[in-house]
Amino acid sequence: FHPQAGWPHAEVYALANAAGLFETAPLDDDSIFPTAADDELLRAYQEQGAELFTQDHPGGQTIRGCTAYVTLEPCSHQGKRTPPCAQTLIAAGVTRVVVGAVDPNPSVDGGGISLIREANPVGGKPIRVDVMKPGAFPEADAAELLIASFAARMRAPVFDESSVTSAQRATIRRVANQRKGNGVLPTVKLGKGALKGSDHSSEAAVASPSWLSQADEMLRTHELLSVKVGVQKKSEAKRVGSLLAEDLNAHVAQVIGHTVLLYKPAFPKPVLDLDELAKSKQE
Repeated sequence: FHPQAGWPHAEVYALANAAGLFETAPLDDDSIFPTAADDELLRAYQEQGAELFTQDHPGGQTIRGCTAYVTLEPCSHQGKRTPPCAQTLIAAGVTRVVVGAVDPNPSVDGGGISLIREANPVGGKPIRVDVMKPGAFPEADAAELLIASFAARMRAPVFDESSVTSAQRATIRRVANQRKGNGVLPTVKLGKGALKGSDHSSEAAVASPSWLSQADEMLRTHELLSVKVGVQKKSEAKRVGSLLAEDLNAHVAQVIGHTVLLYKPAFPKPVLDLDELAKSKQE
């Protein structure tokens, strides 16, 4: 569970839930964005840090001495608005952390595990960290499956949008029109509900993690994606398209009305040879 970039990660919500501060519930794409309760938790966490979870709260449980089970390795870097999750787990007093998958993000990549193992918590006893190996534990296989799309985005090189020439952009649009005419252009909606609550700031993704994961999977498979944006103004659709391109490491090839056309070459080898397609058009 992770509402948006810049907001607390799953470890913080789990600690808050155990401490009796926050009640988590199944969410869909339209309700996953931060609510007033999320905002209140974020402010309290920023002010008090891990101490927030070590205090006595009505209905809460004692966290010190507990084991934390995480799908993805706890982050080890300072976020724009939140401290490292690894440091929070240490300060909260957990004595063991079981990790389903090592974080493929280059800014983490084992850093969270090392930070916890090398910590000197109160009492002097090291915190035990167990990393499950894929193939040896079904839970590890499940964790790898859950983060597959995220891992692919982290491992792919940063797409240089400026490298797309005007001729290539025209080719992208032509191929998209052909696919649309043949009924094979992938199309998704980014509805008003999904956009609600997003301030579109540099700290917040414009869409939910699950929506971005689905869109990224389509782009990695088809390289082209048509997105119908649920906003009132056409100018807003263009801005949302730019934010989506940033979140998905893609290129905005075209914006018509409320529809954004995104392009992202497959990794490691692109499917569409834009230069070759442009030549064939000229011939």
